[in-house]
Amino acid sequence: MKNDTGHEGWSGSRTVTSGLAALVAVILTAFSGCIYVEAPEPNRAPYLTYIDAYAGWDSYYDQCFWEFYAWAEDWDGCYDVRSVSVDVIDLYYGDIVETFNLASDGCVDSYTQQFSDTIYWQYAGWADCNTPEYYGFDFYAYDSFGDYDYAGM
Repeated sequence: MKNDTGHEGWSGSRTVTSGLAALVAVILTAFSGCIYVEAPEPNRAPYLTYIDAYAGWDSYYDQCFWEFYAWAEDWDGCYDVRSVSVDVIDLYYGDIVETFNLASDGCVDSYTQQFSDTIYWQYAGWADCNTPEYYGFDFYAYDSFGDYDYAGM
């Protein structure tokens, strides 16, 4: 049976026309001890490039608020970053008093996604604007592979 190259043999097979070329290939493989196979590139974890949390006063609603901002960079692409969460820590007792996710504000560029949220006093009893020094904030960025980065303030 003739294959697509017009030679006898199995369909799709090729006939080696040069015995010298085959011999060189066998010798190189034998001396190198291995055959190089390119592996897929590993996932790269996200990286928090910017975090911020500050207290302010909303005169229209006559109450205090906290605003949170984070930029997470991922070299696998900005949409590989799945979420950014914030742990609010009572620095006096060392307890986590609140955990929440920031909302995505979209991609800044091909690798960076920005996140933000505003928390008002009436919805969170811990958010006392008069004593911001009593709180610490831990930011976590997670990607689609479960890798993460941490930054605190």
